[in-house]
This record gives sequence, structure tokens and C-alpha cells, in this order.
Amino acid sequence: MPAEAPTASTTGPTILRVRQVIARTGLPLSSLYQMVHDGEFPKPVPLARRSVGWVLSEVDSWIAQRIASREAEPRRQLRRRRAQ
Repeated sequence: MPAEAPTASTTGPTILRVRQVIARTGLPLSSLYQMVHDGEFPKPVPLARRSVGWVLSEVDSWIAQRIASREAEPRRQLRRRRAQ
């Protein structure tokens, strides 16, 4: 019988490094840290003396909240420019 691949429930939370968070969210590094400072993005987890990471499920929840808030906003009418 083949061995099962490890899952989050058997290996614990998945940690993303900063480049992975940037790739996943599309945020620039400075905005990412500013949003953490302002309490608008999950705080990183200290991994070592000069190393941090983010919990994958927290980043995914943040993304889902951003999508949900977009869906809840009233739609604005986009104006078309007239051809001149």
C-alpha cells in the first residue's frame, strides 16, 4: 500500500516565506509590512533570529476577506469615454 502524502492536519500549519506571500497576494514588500504594522494583514511568525514566515491559512483567510468585501461593495457604473 502506498504511503499517504502528508497533510496540514498531520504536519501542522504551513509557513510561507515573504516571497511566497508577495507572490500569493500581489502586494509589494513595503505595502505588506505597512499593512502588518497597521493591523490590516496577519502578523508574521518568528522562525529564527532574522527570519519570519506567515501561516498559509491566515494569508488565505485575508485574501478571502478581501474578495468578500469586494463582492459586498455596491457596483459603480463605469463611464465610457466617447470617441472623438
